[in-house]
Amino acid sequence: MYRIITVCIVFIFLSVRSFSQDIRLFLNNFLETIQSEHSLKDFFTDDWTFVYHKDDRCEGSTDGEIENLKSHQIDEIIKLQVKNDGNGWACEKKEPKTFELKFNLKQQLKIWDQLEISFINVKNDVVYLRGYGESDFLRIFIRKREGKLYITHLEYRSEDPG
Repeated sequence: MYRIITVCIVFIFLSVRSFSQDIRLFLNNFLETIQSEHSLKDFFTDDWTFVYHKDDRCEGSTDGEIENLKSHQIDEIIKLQVKNDGNGWACEKKEPKTFELKFNLKQQLKIWDQLEISFINVKNDVVYLRGYGESDFLRIFIRKREGKLYITHLEYRSEDPG
């Protein structure tokens, strides 16, 4: 019985390790493609989700989400409705507002001083790519579909470090 349990644990460990290596290779290719300014569409599914979150000490939190994006939309300006709560901690409170945000990942990444893998959670298929200092990062969900890895969910997050 212990031999069966040991074999199962080793198999699970090797499967997770192999998947982790696959994710690292996938991410390295993704980072190289970003730096080369080539299309990113091959890394995304045709039904991916984009989440935007920005926390600003004066403006407060700005949040929005758009689902069912096509893979080619990662290379374009993404328009989404966002809501700002106006509740910044360093300034006088403002009225909440909703507006259309135009987000371009490639343009955003051009101002980042770094782009590196900072954390991989293989259990949940979540990866964090750190960017502009410690405050801006991408949270990426990766899933295997038909034997190939794809990004199914991308979050852009900017946290005011103040």
